[in-house]
Amino acid sequence: MSPPAIALTDQHRIGLDLDPPAGTRVSEADYWAYYYEHENSYEWNDGVLEVRPVSDTLTLSVYHWLLQLLQFYLDTHDNARLTALEMGFRLRLVDKVVIRKPDLGVVLDSNPIPLGDDDRSYKGTFDLCVEALSDSTPAEIARDPEQKRREYEAAGVREY
Repeated sequence: MSPPAIALTDQHRIGLDLDPPAGTRVSEADYWAYYYEHENSYEWNDGVLEVRPVSDTLTLSVYHWLLQLLQFYLDTHDNARLTALEMGFRLRLVDKVVIRKPDLGVVLDSNPIPLGDDDRSYKGTFDLCVEALSDSTPAEIARDPEQKRREYEAAGVREY
């Protein structure tokens, strides 16, 4: 999807909040244009911004270990491309559309939509999505293993 023909300097003029809270409703076009690469690392859930929570030290250590393990695998097998943290993809589900940014993503070379060197978002469906479980609130605890799991499965992610 192409961003609207409005410069970022026009955000105040058109009434966009530069730092909206989680739960703010925005169009998909505005999400891609103004919030996809935002420092708050928003995801988009059927018109609503969701803020990805900050990880604790232990979660970050496990994330780094898994990232190194996946990178070692890919260095020896060379059959996929790895993405991390800010690479999102659009999931068209039966009842809604969401844009998710898994903590780690893998696109196999056999995937019908290759991941390009200059891609800032992925136009296909990841083959593997890894989420570090957020545990700050009950809603965050449920979001990754329940909500995102259902979304990834419904969208055709092969492993989650």
